[in-house]
Amino acid sequence: MRGNIYKITLRAAAAALALMFAGIFLTPSNALAAEPLARVGLKEKMSGSQPALEAPAIPAPSLKDNLPLRITSDHYLDYDEESNFIYGRSRTKVWYQDIYLEADRLMYDVRLNEVQAYGNIIMKKGADDDYTADSVWYSFDKGRGYARGGRGRHGDFYIIGNQNEQEEPSFELLNQDEKRRPRESILRNSSYTTCDFPVPHYRVRGTEVLLYPNDRVFIRSATFYVWEIPVMYLPAYTSSLVEPSPWSFIVGYNSKLGGYMRVGYEFRHSEYEPKDDVDEVAPEDIERDRDVFTARSKGKIKTFADYFTKRGFGYGATYSYRFDYKKHQGIIDLYQFHDRKFKVKNYSSPTVIEDDTDFNRWIARIQHRSKITEEIQLQVNVDEMSDPDIYYDILDRFNNLEKRYRVPERNIKAALTYRKDQYIGRLLFEMRHRIGRDRVPDYTSPFDNDADYNIDPFRRRKVDDKEGFRRKRYGRVSERAPQFTFSTNYYKLGGSPLFTYSDVNIFNNLDKGLNIIDKDDNGWVRGIDVYQALLYRLKFSPRYTLTARVGVGGAFTDRSNDSFDYDFPQGTVFPYTLNDYTEPIGAATFADEDTILAGTRKRSIHDVKDYYAYADAMLYFHARFTDYLHGWIRYNYRYGTNDSIGEFYESLGNQIARHDLYNFRLPEHWVRAGLNYFLRYPNLNAYLNGGYNLQSDKDIYANEERYYVSPGVVYTNNAKTFKLDVAARYTGRQAYDTSDIRSETQDFIYGILNAQYIPRSRMWWSRISVSGHKTIDRKDYAASSYGFDEYGTQYRVAGTLGARVGPKYDVETQVIYRKRDEGSGVSDIRLIIKRDLHDFVAHLQASMERDIDDVYDEKSDNDNDDKNKWQYDFQFSLAFKKPFEKTSFGAPTIKTLADVTKQAEVSGQEARPVRVGD
Repeated sequence: MRGNIYKITLRAAAAALALMFAGIFLTPSNALAAEPLARVGLKEKMSGSQPALEAPAIPAPSLKDNLPLRITSDHYLDYDEESNFIYGRSRTKVWYQDIYLEADRLMYDVRLNEVQAYGNIIMKKGADDDYTADSVWYSFDKGRGYARGGRGRHGDFYIIGNQNEQEEPSFELLNQDEKRRPRESILRNSSYTTCDFPVPHYRVRGTEVLLYPNDRVFIRSATFYVWEIPVMYLPAYTSSLVEPSPWSFIVGYNSKLGGYMRVGYEFRHSEYEPKDDVDEVAPEDIERDRDVFTARSKGKIKTFADYFTKRGFGYGATYSYRFDYKKHQGIIDLYQFHDRKFKVKNYSSPTVIEDDTDFNRWIARIQHRSKITEEIQLQVNVDEMSDPDIYYDILDRFNNLEKRYRVPERNIKAALTYRKDQYIGRLLFEMRHRIGRDRVPDYTSPFDNDADYNIDPFRRRKVDDKEGFRRKRYGRVSERAPQFTFSTNYYKLGGSPLFTYSDVNIFNNLDKGLNIIDKDDNGWVRGIDVYQALLYRLKFSPRYTLTARVGVGGAFTDRSNDSFDYDFPQGTVFPYTLNDYTEPIGAATFADEDTILAGTRKRSIHDVKDYYAYADAMLYFHARFTDYLHGWIRYNYRYGTNDSIGEFYESLGNQIARHDLYNFRLPEHWVRAGLNYFLRYPNLNAYLNGGYNLQSDKDIYANEERYYVSPGVVYTNNAKTFKLDVAARYTGRQAYDTSDIRSETQDFIYGILNAQYIPRSRMWWSRISVSGHKTIDRKDYAASSYGFDEYGTQYRVAGTLGARVGPKYDVETQVIYRKRDEGSGVSDIRLIIKRDLHDFVAHLQASMERDIDDVYDEKSDNDNDDKNKWQYDFQFSLAFKKPFEKTSFGAPTIKTLADVTKQAEVSGQEARPVRVGD
């Protein structure tokens, strides 16, 4: 035998240690190093604490830096003084710093600080890492090692080694950094999974697995197994160890689209920096202490590919980002779909269908903000698409939270803003398109003003298949190229009680004319608008305040074309209705080529003047009756010269021109008042607003509002189990011009109600949402609503009921009922089942829906009629998850008004509820 071998019993070892190296005990740590070797659930066998009745430690006098070490054995240990080796012939345990090792046989080299272990090896690192192996070699100093027959767990990820290895070990741990954190590990012919079952539901096997602890895993020649059946192969694959799986899968079937599938992949990137002087930090430190580190940049991109058996392929990406400490942030959403069969209406006639054999449908949505300096900001908003129905036909299938249905407008907007405490300047570029018809509408007619978004405005129903709009139905309604605005804050004039305010607007904007589609009547309006005001505030007491403001202004505008250039048939006899349709309904009547009749009043583009002067006054009285009840009354009056271009369009009933062309300061005479009752407890906010138009009949034009009353209540109980939000508006609008024989005030009621109840057990929840409008004493020739109503819905009731069924299931059902003039009926039925499958979250959704125009017609007895046909949609999706990852199961959270107020106060802002009627 080489050297002198001393067989030391347990008691002898304890005595020798006490006599020779008193006080030098090598104690264990609560954590464990080494990298993933094995996957076990051996918490009972793998305690990190020191056993009380086992052999004491063998001294190691030559151990470098006297690092903490403890070795115990079930029987005895051999120590070779000549070679400086410690042998464990039976079950032996080792604690070294943060490493715990247990094996049937063990040899420890004190000089090189290395260990070799054989047989039923168990290793442990903290509470998150458990390993087993057949044999192990490991260098404590270098942080290097390898293992054969390894299985293990690294956090929530499990490693399954190659059980049939011959020459190369299945696991190799490479060097550690200076803080003894492992840099990377290599596993050969091994698998990894997040399933903790002995036979996992799924696993990914690779010829080489490169593992970066607490970061990411890379796999070469990856084969995906589901229930031990290979289902997919990829040359390379990567996955994060600290984030959810980036993959998502959706499969489904739709009556119109056929079978469809979406495969998505999500990638995140981030860059953190320490707030203090910290030389180096580990990724796990960032997750543990967010207060010490700040994110310099972050981003998330989700790519996806779609296939529809009846329509074709689609692909897209969504990228959300923020760079340089939130100085540059935004969202980019792109999508393209090669539609093999897209049937649309002809833009000039509702009875002709044009069938495109291969139509590229797409969207481009961008929301970006850059803080260039402390004073200068750049904002870009893009909402562009190929046609209005791409969301309704395709993309709404994948989004149950924010369905866009038909999109009546698309726009591009960019603004450069310079902001100081005293003033603000903005340079605005904008281009906006809206669905229209190739005709000159009669804006004074309620019916004509409500038809542009309807595929079949005259409801002839001659065409059964109504798929949507062609892109040519979009007309350019606004273009600001550019518009510059400069406005000041309210300045106090010396020691006087007066405040002054100024604003200047310089614009070069498009005037779309009267025909949205045709460009012949377009013109450019260039001008300047200057306004100056004085404000005085009188405080009667801490509870009562009066604010008075007077202002004067003037504008100069020049239209590049003083004629609409409409093509009238040769020999036209005026008055003449210019209508491209065969129906003589709802088109403008011309007194001559550039003069339009609004009732009996004639309005000509030639009468528009280039200059416009105005003056206004405002009185505002605010009273705080109690700490919970506030009241206010406001009086507004503005008078201006006649025949401005803004008044010209207003007199024709085109109230939206101020939104499209320029927000002209037109004559007005209003009195408005309101009461606001606010209690933080019991979380109640009630309000009542109202207003009345004091203008005379000759100064009121078609579609102007004459009066309104708007009550509302928002209530949440203290237990946060019930929330109610109710708002209504009763309004009267001018129908037709006041000089028209059909002139009248048309009354409407608009209302919304949202209620939600979630018991404290949160085992079930319910929601109801009611919205709609009703015309009071509606005439046969009047439309059901004003403005552009793309659906024509009068009432919509949506009820939702959900429940948690056991620990694994969520079930939710929703029914939508619609009431229309043509009839009423259920338009949507939806059932959603969510199941936690341990390694996945599965969503199953079945829905039945009818097109907006196909809701059941009470007057029809034909069950085969297209308007009674249901569209069916079945959808199944899978999202990867870790076994113990928290999912969004159960009822949503109710947020009270007090929560909103508190959140606003923390951010230094003021919470102001948005109310109908303000």
